[in-house]
Amino acid sequence: MAIADGAHWIWLIIMMCYAPCVEIIDWWHAVQKVWQAANSLFGQGEPVTLAWVEQQKARLWSGELRAVLHALRPVCPRGQPLNEAVWALISCLLHNRRRMDYAAYRAAGYPVGSGSVESACKVVVHERMRQAGMRWSRPGAQAMLALRSILLSERWEEVVPSLCSVPEPA
Repeated sequence: MAIADGAHWIWLIIMMCYAPCVEIIDWWHAVQKVWQAANSLFGQGEPVTLAWVEQQKARLWSGELRAVLHALRPVCPRGQPLNEAVWALISCLLHNRRRMDYAAYRAAGYPVGSGSVESACKVVVHERMRQAGMRWSRPGAQAMLALRSILLSERWEEVVPSLCSVPEPA
């Protein structure tokens, strides 16, 4: 399973390294696109903006992407150019529709947000690797992160003895 925002380059990496897998657009990134479109259409902080966003979030949550697109039709007159935020939402929905079936993902027990992964990166990487005055070579950083991952996953006693053992000569 992979959760990411809608950036094309991220999905290319996932396809190359992890395919086949369940691909999910991060819920909060999708909601952010809805907010940006609503703010551009109705104005930031307006009651109609909040109401429209809540309605579209409910539709997204239940997997009704087509209904979100249809909700844009009355507020975007035909023949008028779409503003950037509305176009970004439409593009996100169309290009990522197979990655946005949030109802099915939740029913299958998948997370739909990347917050837990981002938090884990902060705990594993940032707290250890970005202390004052630290500089790391790539091999040194990779080795440190491997050890930190073993420690934080409570596998130290299981893994470290095998790392320290000297192989028997042949």
